[in-house]
Amino acid sequence: MGANVLYIYDAHTTDNKFGSEFESGQTTRTILSGIAYSNDIPNIDDFKNRLGNKKKFKVKKKVSMSKRSSDYSIYNQDFKIKIDELYEEDSLIFILCADICNKEKIRIVTVNENDFSVM
Repeated sequence: MGANVLYIYDAHTTDNKFGSEFESGQTTRTILSGIAYSNDIPNIDDFKNRLGNKKKFKVKKKVSMSKRSSDYSIYNQDFKIKIDELYEEDSLIFILCADICNKEKIRIVTVNENDFSVM
C-alpha cells in the first residue's frame, strides 16, 4: 500500500508451548517489526489536477488484516465517499471525509491514472 522498501528491524519467534490443565498451550509464532519506506510519494499538485472539480469517488476494494491473521483479506466494496478537505502535511497528502472517517485524516499512499489508494 505505497511502500516499495521494508526495513525489518526485529524478528522474534517463539516455540510451541504445551499446555496443562491449568495453562493453555501456544503455537509457534513469529512477530516481525519494521518500517515501510517509499521513494515514490504522490505529489499534491498532480493529485489535484487528476481530481479536477470531482469530490465524490466510488470505493472499489477494501484491504484489511486482522490481529489474529497472518494474511490480508480483500473485500469488494460499492459505496461512495466525498472528499471534504485535501491538504499536505510533511510532504504527504491527506484527505478528510466526514462520511467515513469521523474527522480523522486519511493518507493518500498511491496515485495512478485510474485510481488512488488510501491508508
